[in-house]
Amino acid sequence: MIASIWQIHPLKGTTLHTFQSDWFRRCRRGSLLLLLLLLLSSSSSIMADLMIGARLYSCQNCSNEVSRHDDIISKGFQSLRGRAFLFYEARNVEEGPQQEKMLLSGTYIVSDLFCSECGQMLGWKYIKAYDETQRYKEGKVVLEKFKITNECC
Repeated sequence: MIASIWQIHPLKGTTLHTFQSDWFRRCRRGSLLLLLLLLLSSSSSIMADLMIGARLYSCQNCSNEVSRHDDIISKGFQSLRGRAFLFYEARNVEEGPQQEKMLLSGTYIVSDLFCSECGQMLGWKYIKAYDETQRYKEGKVVLEKFKITNECC
């Protein structure tokens, strides 16, 4: 624990005051660079995530981050075991083999999604929809609500 601002820094042999000044100067340069990168970034959601923290969904079993709240398209989906959410994308998941399945809204080619950390089955990804009205689901991900947890920041 630091007792005094003028304490001798053991690593450099300089006063702690000098050490803190160097540290603050380096951080200030890094902060300016980060701010510049954020301002030049075309994605405002990246800046919001860094500034206030992202709302995340994680695997219920191992807390591995699998998607962001901002990626939700619909919360009105249903799986055989309960509610499910439709997301634009998921990360830290592995796709199983593609298979044809008859779901509530029609026949699709889907692949099951598994957590990359623990292997828990979390949902599925729509590969192909046969019904023209359901084509918007292609490439999207469904995660079952009871297999994910909502975490903030």
